Amino acid sequence: MADLRPVYAWEIWANPILKRYCRSRLRKKHLIPWSLIVLIITLFIVFLLFTVSQRMGENYTWEHGARVALIPLVILQMFLLMFLGTGAVAAGIARESIDGMIDYQRLTPMTPLAKILGYLFGLPIREYVLMGITAPFAIYCAHAGGVPLEPALKFYSVFFCSAILYHLTGLVAGSVVKRKFLAGRTSQFFVAILYLVLPRFAALGFIFLVYLTVLPAWAEQALPFVNEARMNRIFPGLATEVPWFGWDFSPTVFSLLIQASLIVVFVVILARKWRDPEAHVLGHVFSLFVFFGYLALLLGNALPLIAEGDFFAGAKVMMGRAPREFQGESYGWTTMVLMGMAIFFALFLVMHLIVPNRHEALRGFRRSAKRGKRRVAWFSDDNTSLGFVLVLLALGWFGWALFSQSIFNSAPFRGVRVAPWQWLLQGLALCLPLLAFQFVLEWRGWRTSLLLVLFLWVVPPLAAIIFGASGRLETIAIYLGCLSGPLMPLYAVGQAAMEAHGSGSNTQAKVEGAYWFAVTLYALTLPYLFTQWRQYRAKLLATAQEGRSE
Repeated sequence: MADLRPVYAWEIWANPILKRYCRSRLRKKHLIPWSLIVLIITLFIVFLLFTVSQRMGENYTWEHGARVALIPLVILQMFLLMFLGTGAVAAGIARESIDGMIDYQRLTPMTPLAKILGYLFGLPIREYVLMGITAPFAIYCAHAGGVPLEPALKFYSVFFCSAILYHLTGLVAGSVVKRKFLAGRTSQFFVAILYLVLPRFAALGFIFLVYLTVLPAWAEQALPFVNEARMNRIFPGLATEVPWFGWDFSPTVFSLLIQASLIVVFVVILARKWRDPEAHVLGHVFSLFVFFGYLALLLGNALPLIAEGDFFAGAKVMMGRAPREFQGESYGWTTMVLMGMAIFFALFLVMHLIVPNRHEALRGFRRSAKRGKRRVAWFSDDNTSLGFVLVLLALGWFGWALFSQSIFNSAPFRGVRVAPWQWLLQGLALCLPLLAFQFVLEWRGWRTSLLLVLFLWVVPPLAAIIFGASGRLETIAIYLGCLSGPLMPLYAVGQAAMEAHGSGSNTQAKVEGAYWFAVTLYALTLPYLFTQWRQYRAKLLATAQEGRSE
């Protein structure tokens, strides 16, 4: 009799979802053309560099050529597994959702983790095979180039960890975005941004973003085989140990820690969606842990560097500036603004993910009414997220204030006078717009909130740019820009920077006036929004109790 027990998550070889995609995505009519293309490109790279090494003479041996050949081979492997593989995962899971196969899989007795692993390794199985075609050539080049086994294994551990992270990102994107093409391109765009854009933000204090890629591990493991000055020019500051609060980690270990943490977050998100398709992407409690981890990544690396004085020195190297051209104080003010904006947008995203809509809130009240209770369970997704949002705002406020105080205590700010209540100004700029957004989002729903964000947070800055470009309407431009919630951190830090230098200029007075105008406007709006939110919740409770009495 056949064994009908459910497959465990660790039995990946027996996973029926993986078997299904091994049959469908490894058919000869698709696999053979792709394999030939990859094989031809790989052979071209290896034989071209072999020929070049023969003609370059004694100064350029085959050992050097083999090491150089590893670079395009690794890039090819990254393109196959991380770019094409991520697109295949996102498009595949979106197609499964459209065809109804996701709902069918929910009825099977497999655990959510087993289903996640089946899709995670099944959807990109063709890309794994294509990468396997390049593996013998990469192994030969590493051996001929004198690359030891240990650094190669360390690099490829980060390589596969990054691939799994990007594929999980594709699974999440495909689960949220229902259109197959859009899901695939969105996830591939994410990978391209990681490698082409985000490393540039490392010079602005967001060094941890680079550790979501394989670049730090490559820089560390390739350092013994490449000239150190040349390595620092290509990967500035990435081949050194990474401080994180009181510990020092190698780039490889730090990359694995960050990527493994995000892998756990994505697995929890997908497991929640598998158990309940109507569940929020993040639960209320889990959102606190996720945001706290985000702050720990932002601050854990920056604070030790600031305290030791390496924060500004590392930025100078990364930005390629000469000592006379680099202004440490200006850089400090800039990083404070960017840190405030990074925290603002993270809070904005988390709030959007945990705020219940009208249907969910009414469902929560009805469930409570059936149990004879007036309040929804505190940790339920259907309960109001206001309490958790207040905790998130307090965490974000504390993190930004801690970072700013570290900057103020650094060497470039010696002699700079900063108001002792600057932390309060930053907190108001961060919390008031987001708290107003929280009330509107829960009261009126996402569509109305999106319109308000568009007309109050996006249009005014664009209009301010137009007025500012005219050169004669500076006051209107400054006051229009302050209406935008994401720009409030800029005004909070900008007026502090002007006040610290005691310029007393007309522009300083305008910036300070605009800041307090926006703070007053948001503060006066909050009581009205809070009242409307309370009435909205009371109506939902009354509706739920009427339905129960009937």
